[in-house]
Amino acid sequence: MNGAMVKIAVGSSLVLAGLFVAAHPARSAGVETGVRVGTSTVRCGLADGRVFRVVLNVEVAKNIFCAPPTYWGSHAPKVLIKRLVATIDGDTLQIPASAYLDLCQPFHMRVDRNESGVTLTISGGDAGPETDYRAALEFTNGTLLRRRVEAGDESVIRWEETTYSPKP
Repeated sequence: MNGAMVKIAVGSSLVLAGLFVAAHPARSAGVETGVRVGTSTVRCGLADGRVFRVVLNVEVAKNIFCAPPTYWGSHAPKVLIKRLVATIDGDTLQIPASAYLDLCQPFHMRVDRNESGVTLTISGGDAGPETDYRAALEFTNGTLLRRRVEAGDESVIRWEETTYSPKP
């Protein structure tokens, strides 16, 4: 996964929410699960019969306090995502640690199948409108192509987007 482009912006929720929705093709009914300390797993059947599986390892944070925006989800994280492994029929997909290590306080994950692949959405935060987030990781042909994290309430949404280069 060579070279990543990062875009960060602040703007009205109407405009940014419109961009986010427009960027996602129609989705099938997703598969979801709650996230807890330890290991959480979600599986989704793909259109070609293969199975997309995500294993998320979450651990209790130890003595961390940081100024924003070091972590999405809290200024003083209590739990952190330590590892995210995605497979298709047992073959492990390449996911850079930067796609998930800055997400804390996860409480939900969902996998949606769409026209071009699969979207893994991780939701988290410490229940404050400034810290709750939704991170969408988009996979096409077994490759992570895009990560978009949104946080905030209706008046202001902050977001960050990373685009990964496809496999050569």
